[in-house]
Amino acid sequence: VVINKPVAECFAYFNNPANNTKWQGQLKDSKLVTPGPVGVGSRLKDTRELAGQKLETEYEITEFEPNKKVTFKSSGGPITYVGTFTFEPSGNGTKFTSNFDFQVGGVFKLMEGMVVSNAQKQFETDSAKLKQILEAT
Repeated sequence: VVINKPVAECFAYFNNPANNTKWQGQLKDSKLVTPGPVGVGSRLKDTRELAGQKLETEYEITEFEPNKKVTFKSSGGPITYVGTFTFEPSGNGTKFTSNFDFQVGGVFKLMEGMVVSNAQKQFETDSAKLKQILEAT
């Protein structure tokens, strides 16, 4: 999605855990569990509702390039993933993209195709919400 705001503004908003529940629909809570600013080694804990189930996930930021890229890896749980978000200049705005590699286990393994499909649809909805919020400010 292209957001009509500068990269630095988009990156700063995205990397503030207090904003996560504002733009991610299934997210019920998100908090930084390590001290200091967000960067490599920071760990966060998210609580989502997925298929009627409460799902808690802890993840660690493994790559952090200010105003460019954030990569993180989840640990534990029935659904693990490595995700990367990138921020690139696009005209006067920001091209915001994501790439995820999911590993589905437990009861969710039986619904793997649906889980991945729903995640993709949810990210499209969430990206549109992020764009709406940032462009309104």
